[in-house]
Amino acid sequence: MRLDGFDKDNEAYDCQKCKTSKFNNRNCNKYGHHQDGFLWDATYTTAEGSPYTIEDTEIHDCPKSFITPEYIELVQIIDRMNIVKDRTGASPYGTDLSKYPSKLVDSLIAIEIEERKVANARHTAERSERN
Repeated sequence: MRLDGFDKDNEAYDCQKCKTSKFNNRNCNKYGHHQDGFLWDATYTTAEGSPYTIEDTEIHDCPKSFITPEYIELVQIIDRMNIVKDRTGASPYGTDLSKYPSKLVDSLIAIEIEERKVANARHTAERSERN
C-alpha cells in the first residue's frame, strides 16, 4: 500500500524532479510554484480501461503537496490498527469510541467515506461497461 497515494515510478509526482523540471506548472505548497488554472482530481481507470473520477476530489494544488506529513502519519497509524484488528480482533482503545483520540476518530470516518466514494465510482463505471 502506497501511503502517499502516488506511484513511485511516476516522475510527475516526484517532488525532487518536479521542482527542477517541466512539471513545476502546478500549484505546489512545498516549493511555492503557482499557476492559475491548475486543477487536479482523482481519476482512475477500471480493469477494462474506462476512466472514472471520484466526486469532490478537485483541488487547485498539486496533490502530492496537499498531503501533509501529519496526514501520512495518521494513515500509517490507522493502517497498523487495521492490521492488528484483522490478525487479533483487538482494538487499541477497546470498543468505547469515547476513549479514542478525536483526531483519530475523525480520520477513521473520513477514510471510510473516501473509500466508499472510490468503491461507488468504480462500481458505477464497471456497471456502465456491462451495459
